[in-house]
Amino acid sequence: MDSTDPLADDIPQQAQRAWADGRRIGIELLNGDVIFIAADRFPRLAEATDAQLAAVYLRLKGTALRWDDIDEDLTVRGVVRAANSGASILAIPRQQAPALPESACWAVADLDFFFPPQWRPRPALEHDEGFLQPIPYLALHNEAGDLWTYRRRGGDARVDGRCSCGVGGHVELQDAAASAGATLLNALKRETAEELGLPLAEVPIARPRALIYEHLSAIGRVHLGVLYTARWNRSSPPCPPDHEALEGLGFMKPETIVADPRFELWSRLVAGFLIQHP
Repeated sequence: MDSTDPLADDIPQQAQRAWADGRRIGIELLNGDVIFIAADRFPRLAEATDAQLAAVYLRLKGTALRWDDIDEDLTVRGVVRAANSGASILAIPRQQAPALPESACWAVADLDFFFPPQWRPRPALEHDEGFLQPIPYLALHNEAGDLWTYRRRGGDARVDGRCSCGVGGHVELQDAAASAGATLLNALKRETAEELGLPLAEVPIARPRALIYEHLSAIGRVHLGVLYTARWNRSSPPCPPDHEALEGLGFMKPETIVADPRFELWSRLVAGFLIQHP
């Protein structure tokens, strides 16, 4: 253990899988969490070719990553520490937000209350109810108005195994733009491209529709969703890449989602909203 780091025991040490996704390195921890970090943050990896990066494997019982061709080793703990150190996300002081219901999805007129932006380390916000973490949340629908759905297979243990009709994630510093709308849209496009394995140019054009909030759970109390909708025009449904740990369930009617307790609350709130506001 690193005796200079009082939190070292809290940093995961083992992974069950490692791979390269372009110029990013991905690791799946034993608890199912998936972490990505830019290869260019490590000097030897920055000089490696894409083929050399792709030749990564785990050694020492999953505690280290190895690249034979460039003679490089990284510990899993070091990769996690490096990823967390750069994980600044958009945060909204709770008093800056409009009055929030106990549980609802409701139409939004503007997003001006998101600014001025505050960027804070994600780990420091996970249990701090003085701030809200904005989550752009995209519901994809087909011509009939049915919503694309999936089941989570890993990642955050709090939502593992739950079903959802929304794709999205946190707003990172790299998404920052001159306006709240542009910042949120940048994050939405990045997350959608990653989770569905799409080039950015092929991400469906989305529009903001509503806010989503629930005060009934610890995870709900620190997040504020921004609902976007977009039509999926391809003949086949979305097919998430394997490393995203999302199992596609196909398109479902909003009425089915509302009545199905397997779906996370946000998805049921969104489906109910879209029944009333198609």
